[in-house]
Amino acid sequence: MAHVIEEDGCYHCYFQKQPSTQEELRQAIQAIRVSCCQMVRYAGTDPKILACLPNDSCDYPRSAVT
Repeated sequence: MAHVIEEDGCYHCYFQKQPSTQEELRQAIQAIRVSCCQMVRYAGTDPKILACLPNDSCDYPRSAVT
Protein backbone atom coordinates (compact mmCIF):
# COMPACT_ATOMS: atom_id res chain seq x y z
CA MET A 1 0.00 0.00 0.00
CA ALA A 2 1.08 3.51 -0.69
CA HIS A 3 -0.35 6.89 0.20
CA VAL A 4 -0.22 10.22 -1.59
CA ILE A 5 -1.57 13.68 -0.92
CA GLU A 6 -2.44 15.48 -4.15
CA GLU A 7 -1.82 19.20 -4.73
CA ASP A 8 -5.50 19.87 -3.99
CA GLY A 9 -5.07 18.26 -0.56
CA CYS A 10 -6.93 15.03 -1.41
CA TYR A 11 -5.50 11.93 0.22
CA HIS A 12 -5.35 8.65 -1.71
CA CYS A 13 -4.41 5.05 -0.89
CA TYR A 14 -3.44 2.66 -3.64
CA PHE A 15 -1.58 -0.55 -4.35
CA GLN A 16 1.90 0.24 -5.66
CA LYS A 17 2.18 -3.28 -7.03
CA GLN A 18 -0.61 -5.61 -8.07
CA PRO A 19 -0.70 -8.91 -6.18
CA SER A 20 1.29 -11.61 -7.98
CA THR A 21 1.04 -14.52 -5.53
CA GLN A 22 -1.85 -16.13 -3.67
CA GLU A 23 -0.52 -14.71 -0.38
CA GLU A 24 -0.31 -11.18 -1.81
CA LEU A 25 -3.84 -11.57 -3.17
CA ARG A 26 -5.08 -12.71 0.25
CA GLN A 27 -3.44 -9.69 1.86
CA ALA A 28 -4.91 -7.33 -0.76
CA ILE A 29 -8.42 -8.74 -0.22
CA GLN A 30 -7.99 -8.29 3.54
CA ALA A 31 -6.81 -4.69 3.03
CA ILE A 32 -9.91 -3.94 0.97
CA ARG A 33 -12.18 -5.58 3.56
CA VAL A 34 -10.82 -3.51 6.45
CA SER A 35 -10.44 -0.23 4.56
CA CYS A 36 -12.41 2.54 6.18
CA CYS A 37 -14.61 4.60 3.86
CA GLN A 38 -13.94 2.18 0.96
CA MET A 39 -10.79 4.13 0.07
CA VAL A 40 -9.21 0.93 -1.25
CA ARG A 41 -11.45 -0.72 -3.84
CA TYR A 42 -11.38 -3.58 -6.32
CA ALA A 43 -11.81 -2.42 -9.92
CA GLY A 44 -11.57 -5.83 -11.57
CA THR A 45 -14.17 -8.34 -12.68
CA ASP A 46 -12.72 -11.67 -11.48
CA PRO A 47 -15.75 -13.53 -10.02
CA LYS A 48 -13.58 -15.39 -7.47
CA ILE A 49 -12.26 -12.11 -6.04
CA LEU A 50 -15.66 -10.40 -6.19
CA ALA A 51 -17.11 -13.27 -4.15
CA CYS A 52 -14.63 -12.45 -1.33
CA LEU A 53 -15.58 -8.77 -1.11
CA PRO A 54 -18.66 -6.77 -0.19
CA ASN A 55 -20.33 -5.13 -3.22
CA ASP A 56 -19.69 -1.63 -1.85
CA SER A 57 -15.94 -2.28 -2.09
CA CYS A 58 -16.08 -3.14 -5.80
CA ASP A 59 -16.48 -1.02 -8.89
CA TYR A 60 -18.48 -3.81 -10.57
CA PRO A 61 -21.15 -5.61 -8.52
CA ARG A 62 -21.16 -9.40 -8.65
CA SER A 63 -24.51 -9.42 -10.46
CA ALA A 64 -23.01 -7.49 -13.39
CA VAL A 65 -20.16 -9.97 -13.85
CA THR A 66 -21.61 -13.42 -13.21
